[in-house]
Amino acid sequence: MQHHRRRKRPSFKVQEYELDDLFAAFRIFERLADGSLTETLEEDQPAPSIRCSLGGESFHTRVWDQSGSMIARIHYVRCAFGHITGVWPSVLFYPDLTLYRRGHQRRPPPDA
Repeated sequence: MQHHRRRKRPSFKVQEYELDDLFAAFRIFERLADGSLTETLEEDQPAPSIRCSLGGESFHTRVWDQSGSMIARIHYVRCAFGHITGVWPSVLFYPDLTLYRRGHQRRPPPDA
């Protein structure tokens, strides 16, 4: 019996603001809001967050298109008082490529 190994697609780390721009171009958050994409909580989530002084939780969700393909991953932070205080694109999946967020960076100022 032959076993076929699934070819791992190439992956790259990009700046946070670049992934933000791609999420905006693909209207990920808009499409979640209008229901054309769905979101599920990842297993073993949430985890404690150090971003909230009174305690909170950090969790990731997976974003699915209507065909059932996972197209993105989003990172959320919710503080003890219940409000979501941070939302960051985490991963964007293309058919032959995966883009990961590299930490948290501010967009550089435009050239003068």
